[in-house]
Amino acid sequence: MLELIRYIHLNCMRAGLVKDMHALDRYRWSGHAVLMGYEDRPWQATDEVLSYFGRRLGVARKKYRQFVFDGISLGRRQELVGSAKRQPWQEGERVSRSRYDNRILGSNAFVEKLLTEEESIIQERVLLKRKRINVEELMNVIGKQFGVAKEEILGGSQRRVVGRARSVFCYVGSRKLGLTGIELSQALGLTPAAVRYAAVKGENLLREDKEVDEGMANYLINLTTSP
Repeated sequence: MLELIRYIHLNCMRAGLVKDMHALDRYRWSGHAVLMGYEDRPWQATDEVLSYFGRRLGVARKKYRQFVFDGISLGRRQELVGSAKRQPWQEGERVSRSRYDNRILGSNAFVEKLLTEEESIIQERVLLKRKRINVEELMNVIGKQFGVAKEEILGGSQRRVVGRARSVFCYVGSRKLGLTGIELSQALGLTPAAVRYAAVKGENLLREDKEVDEGMANYLINLTTSP
């Protein structure tokens, strides 16, 4: 998503409508100016985009702007402009459209990977929804994994281990169990943007901490296989 946002906002520069980043920052016909605070459009998802770059507005804008600037040297990227020429792949003599979706920008291999993952997530969420997993149960499980009490996760503790547990809670709750942003933000007393930022951080933490990742994976497997 961030790659696509950057690419779209740099269209103005590639087309010669603006000559540099300073001009792009203030170009009123681009969403980039809104993210930089020079234009105001309440309907634009400014908080959501900036939440990927930092919690504090000033820091997030600075990192976002650098991210966009770094994309200038990448030039035109075919994988981000789509292609009407891409065709459904062949399965014997029958054309299969299960791996073909014009809404997704990228190579055929990327489309196939993304749709396969989507199907797996949907199936998992259907099973988990039947279990009626709630916020409190998930919080207890994650608290046990990190050795912290549920009250600490809810209480806004600044301890590093509690912050890690809170981030994993947001990631697993939103991405794996399908809990809504409202449910998670109400449970933690955070804004929806902060929940999204924490979910990204939680995903990265699970990649780095294999022990916790394995524990959460086993928990989800048990949920989907138990009667």
